[in-house]
Amino acid sequence: MKWLDEQPQSSVIFLCFGSFGRFLAPQVKEIALGLEQSGYRFLWSLCVQSSSPPQPSQNNALGGVCYNEDMFPKGFTERIQGKGMMIYGWAPQVEILAHEAIGAFVSHCGWNSILESL
Repeated sequence: MKWLDEQPQSSVIFLCFGSFGRFLAPQVKEIALGLEQSGYRFLWSLCVQSSSPPQPSQNNALGGVCYNEDMFPKGFTERIQGKGMMIYGWAPQVEILAHEAIGAFVSHCGWNSILESL
């Protein structure tokens, strides 16, 4: 929330794909590239399976893997410093959506996300 407080009004895209929204490594890389190349500020909530650092070999029930640095384009986290922020795990979605810095919401369109965004 502190990072959001420092962003201009309506300037941040919030991406959250729900508690079960997991992606394969190539999908994570493509989303990351798209966000970086867009030039927009973003807050991306990535769901992970545990509070310990994710391991590349951990599979989830949907066939995706837990997130690790190798899933992102090389140098991605360094290049997005100040422009993008990632949350690994649960995010306070209602509070984030209500923040004045949020200008767009990319969602899996689950019922809770729809209601909370309204």
